[in-house]
Amino acid sequence: MKREQAVRINDHLLDAYRALDEARMGIAALGKAERIELGDWLEEVVTALEDELSSRSTISTRIWSRQNPIENR
Repeated sequence: MKREQAVRINDHLLDAYRALDEARMGIAALGKAERIELGDWLEEVVTALEDELSSRSTISTRIWSRQNPIENR
């Protein structure tokens, strides 16, 4: 992966983090029943995103290791 790609991906992840934070704040302002329902839903979304990022990170690391064998020693 080139540095420019990594920077762009990082920027997207920061944007996603900000959006999720805004969603959390919006949910916190709701009534109790809505907070529980939407809070659970948001937790599921975040968990799914983390799982997907984790698996993609593992794949990216393997690919990078194959492309840069000397740097991995």
